[in-house]
Amino acid sequence: MSSTTTRNAPRRTGARPDVTRLSATPVWWRDLAGAAAWLLCLFVTALWVAGGGIQTTTGSLTGFFLGLGRLTGMWASVLVLLQVLLMARIPFVERSYGQDDLTRKHRLVGFTSFNLLLGHLVLITLGYAANTTLGVVGTFVDLVLSYPASPAPAGTRCRSPPASARARTVPARGLAAPVPTGSRDP
Repeated sequence: MSSTTTRNAPRRTGARPDVTRLSATPVWWRDLAGAAAWLLCLFVTALWVAGGGIQTTTGSLTGFFLGLGRLTGMWASVLVLLQVLLMARIPFVERSYGQDDLTRKHRLVGFTSFNLLLGHLVLITLGYAANTTLGVVGTFVDLVLSYPASPAPAGTRCRSPPASARARTVPARGLAAPVPTGSRDP
C-alpha cells in the first residue's frame, strides 16, 4: 500500500488566502496629478500671452475673434492630450483617483474639449470674416477649401462623430446605457 503526503494544503474552510495589499496611496499624489493638469493649461495660456494674445484681442474686432479663437484652439488641444493621459493608466494617477473617477473626468474633459474646438472654429471664422466681403459662410468655405495644410477639416470630421455619438448614448451617471421603452412584440 502506498501512502501519499500532502504539503500544507490549504483547508477548504472558506478562509481567504493571505493577500498582500498595496500600501495606502499618499494624498499628495492626487494633488500632484491635478496640479500638473492645471499647470499644463496655465502653460498653454502663458504661451498665448507671450505670443501677443492679449494685445491682439484689444486692438480690433478681427483681432478679438482671432485671439480668442487661437486660445480656444490651444485649450482644446491641451484637453485632448489630458484626455489621453486620463485613460493611459498611469500608475500613481490611477491609484490616487481610481479608474471610475478617471473615466468620469475623461468624459467631462472630452465634452469640454469638443465644445472648445467648436468655439475655435466659430471664432476663427468670425475673425477672418470681419476682414472680407465673403460673409461668414463664404469665409468658412474659403478656409476649408483653400487654406494650405489646414488640419481643421480633417480634425473636425474625426472628432465630431465620437463626441456627438457619446452625447446621445452615454448617460450622465452610471455605466449602463438607457433602456428603450416600448413593447417588443414578435
